[in-house]
Amino acid sequence: MIQKNQPAAKSRFNPNIFGVIVIALIFGMGGGAAAVIFARPYLLPVANNSLITASTNGANDSLKQANSIIENAKKIIAGQENTINDTISSGQNSIIGVFKKNPAAATSASQAANKTFDIAAYYQLNDAVGEGIVVTSDGWILASDFSKNSPDSAILKNFVAITKTNDIYNIDRVVQTGIDSYLFIHLAKARDLPVKNFISKMDLTNSQSLVALDWQGESYLTSIVDKTVSDLPVKDSDNSVQNIVFANNLGDYFDNAFIFSLDGGVVGYFDKKNGPVPLYNFEPLIEGLLRGQPSKRASLGITYVNLQEFAIRDVSYSKGALIYSNTKAPAVKPGGAADLAGLQAGDIIISVDNTAVDAAHDLGNILEKYSAGDSINVIFRRDGSENAAVVKLQ
Repeated sequence: MIQKNQPAAKSRFNPNIFGVIVIALIFGMGGGAAAVIFARPYLLPVANNSLITASTNGANDSLKQANSIIENAKKIIAGQENTINDTISSGQNSIIGVFKKNPAAATSASQAANKTFDIAAYYQLNDAVGEGIVVTSDGWILASDFSKNSPDSAILKNFVAITKTNDIYNIDRVVQTGIDSYLFIHLAKARDLPVKNFISKMDLTNSQSLVALDWQGESYLTSIVDKTVSDLPVKDSDNSVQNIVFANNLGDYFDNAFIFSLDGGVVGYFDKKNGPVPLYNFEPLIEGLLRGQPSKRASLGITYVNLQEFAIRDVSYSKGALIYSNTKAPAVKPGGAADLAGLQAGDIIISVDNTAVDAAHDLGNILEKYSAGDSINVIFRRDGSENAAVVKLQ
């Protein structure tokens, strides 16, 4: 029986709830898309480097990365080659050839005017008897001893110097360095010669690349294996043996060559007799030439051991230069600079002019930058206490 006026059954569909669900889905999908966009730069590197990427095809990205690496390597290699070539080019301009004077060369100008050529009247560039490196723009040259111990007067009379631009100079002054096989010569009327700075041995590092270069223009790329001050445990402050060990034996390629760092500085000179000799040793003498007062190498007058070359448990002997005698010389030379300043055997020199004596700065290395007559401030330890002394080098 049908009942009239009975309310109809309520529908389960609610439009308000449906709208909320739709809005939530839209925001959810939008948030996910935004997360992918913003997180992708951070997640991709991790994914590319992850071991769990077997199903990912990254061939294109990997190829791009490989090409980028190869391109960068080429740039590095090309950059080094350019640096080496620049070093060779600039280094050659600072190397001077020394030749026996040719009396017939005085007539070469008149021959040129008459358009004649006599080979005997010219210098052949492969006939150099020695070579040197420019140390001042006004003509001072540090040269290997081409004179075979000839007197200075014979050098002035019998030799000339020639630059890479074929400028011929007479030699008008000679100064002995006091170091075997090396001397200074001055080129008459020279101006604006290209000067190279000398690199301190303390500023060199193992594995550093170097270029050996001679007067003939022959060059060889090598590197430093080790820097040694002396193989002897007890060292002489006035005759420190400083060598550089190269990766290759330059004696197989050169008898005489200058060694340049890749920034263009001069590191040393090499010959078969003496091996590599750091040229920084000559810098105090060069400064004397610039002052017009040729100076001599400095003498402290001690023998010593560098304590950092030994494994020592006693903290009192952990670093510094211990004044110590050997079988050939006393610890302190009587009447020498150290003796006059009051230094004694057993004293440990800690620093010289605020430069600490340690493994990187051996006492012999530090003293190389001083000339005779210079005064140095020495800090030393005696009986556990630190003391100071002013030492005038002889």
